[in-house]
Amino acid sequence: MRIKTSVLQNLVRKVSKCGVNKNIGITEYYSIQGKDGQLSVLATDGVNYIKAKVKEEVDDIDVIVQADTFAKIVDKTSKEFIELKLEEDCLQLVGNGTYKIQIYTGEEYPQPDYSKFDNVEGIKVGIDDIKSIGTVNKSAVSNSPNAGALNGYLLSEDGVVTTDERRICFNDRVKSGEKILLSREIVNLINSITDVDVVIKYADGQVLIESEGTVIFGVELEGKEMFPDVSSVISRFKNKVNVCTINKSVVTKALERIAIFVSPYDKGELVLISEDNILQFQTFEDSYEVINVPETQKEIVEVGINSVNLKELLNGIPVEQVKLGFVDDIFVTLEVPHIKIALATVED
Repeated sequence: MRIKTSVLQNLVRKVSKCGVNKNIGITEYYSIQGKDGQLSVLATDGVNYIKAKVKEEVDDIDVIVQADTFAKIVDKTSKEFIELKLEEDCLQLVGNGTYKIQIYTGEEYPQPDYSKFDNVEGIKVGIDDIKSIGTVNKSAVSNSPNAGALNGYLLSEDGVVTTDERRICFNDRVKSGEKILLSREIVNLINSITDVDVVIKYADGQVLIESEGTVIFGVELEGKEMFPDVSSVISRFKNKVNVCTINKSVVTKALERIAIFVSPYDKGELVLISEDNILQFQTFEDSYEVINVPETQKEIVEVGINSVNLKELLNGIPVEQVKLGFVDDIFVTLEVPHIKIALATVED
């Protein structure tokens, strides 16, 4: 089978985002199939699947190949075309050289069961909207391995919510009639999609995300009934004070500089002061940096914040101009169209 190198590289790069489970040997392999004018590469982590496919006139092929070696040599091939030849005990790849890659000759490669989605219409979303889940909402997902539902992304009729109980991110660019708790593994795979139009389907705890060139299948994260209701926090945005417009890059660079002077014992915490036409970031040892803001602040607000958390939240926002405010000295707000973020303050 002869195929353009760039085409095969694109397929492999998509599926390479799928993790490997060292306890499940087959996850260290890809399934490559060519038939009826379509070439596809399928990967699984034992729970979730991603298939990258392209319309391509190729010879029939059906092989299970060692993923890491195959991905590396395809990525580094500089010849215009790659030729794949299936031999009895290996797959021979001819590109810049001739290489023999280990194949799997045991049982068949596991295949996702799409039957539950036969009568499901699904939600149509744009590529930028669905990818915003993995950029905007990621900054508020819990990194604790034992956080249960807080490790997930709750998709509902209102939008997508993530929280680690100190940070809340609400994003209304993607909505669903049913509540779906997306796992971080599925969200990570979403970043592989390059097509403009995407369809999300849900049925009995299973999730199917399809585009012309990518199919993602997985199981939703357990415990969505335990996901906290953050609507009371979001509703309090109307009470925010000292709202000002900040430039994301200016603030993140200021946070990077002031972080040099934050004591390790303070774990990234510092004081944020809002008054007149300024924001002031100050360490507990009195190093500080001042940023001018265009709006006059009506009150003097002084709160403790985690600067690391604030920087991560800002980095997830896709635009430069951000509205920053304060609610009852309890949390700092960040807001742009379609996105509301709350960061809990910390005590001195």
